[in-house]
Amino acid sequence: MAYEKERRVAVEAVLKACRLCQVVREALVSEETMAKEDRSPVTVADFGSQAVISLDLLRAFPDDPVAAEEDAADLRTPAGSALRAKVTQHVSTIVPGLSDEEILASIDRGTWAGGPTRRYWVLDPIDGTKGFLRGDQYAVALALIEEGQIVLGILGCPNLPIDASVPITAMVLKLIMGPPVLSDHFVRPVKDGRRDPKTELLGCLAVDEQLEFVGSLDRQISRLR
Repeated sequence: MAYEKERRVAVEAVLKACRLCQVVREALVSEETMAKEDRSPVTVADFGSQAVISLDLLRAFPDDPVAAEEDAADLRTPAGSALRAKVTQHVSTIVPGLSDEEILASIDRGTWAGGPTRRYWVLDPIDGTKGFLRGDQYAVALALIEEGQIVLGILGCPNLPIDASVPITAMVLKLIMGPPVLSDHFVRPVKDGRRDPKTELLGCLAVDEQLEFVGSLDRQISRLR
């Protein structure tokens, strides 16, 4: 299968980030949150998710840059020391053996600006930080871009239940390879950090056959009224 290594590495990286997010959310307290310049909240999970995914991508694809949301500038300041300690603590639980500087450098690796050419990864470590903070829906979103085209996309949704009686993490993959556009997709639940093949759902869908338009749960940012 094309992009098999990329798919495998990306899925496992997002799974790790989802597990980190779940642990952080369970223990979230006020000092684990700071404000961006635009006043939107940034949590330990934003930084930790970006660090974990960036580290996996660096090890597997050292020549691929990453365009992500966060940088570690604030974490390096005296005012950010408490938050930095939380970030490094949670990342070290998922990826042991790293120094604080290696973790901060992995966050800073996501500062590539992107562009219409070459190959690179795009990451939103938590899409829906407000949803994360209130225990609602959010996603860890990762995509591979080649020459301006999306060739691989991974979406981790830690609070999205497949079975309403059993909250599990849903992983949705799309592999887009040009006309006819097909989406090879699967949903992988996460249970205690382990893959559960018995509940993994596989399928193939022509994208233009089934499309649904959805609006944001947050009315402040939704354009679909």
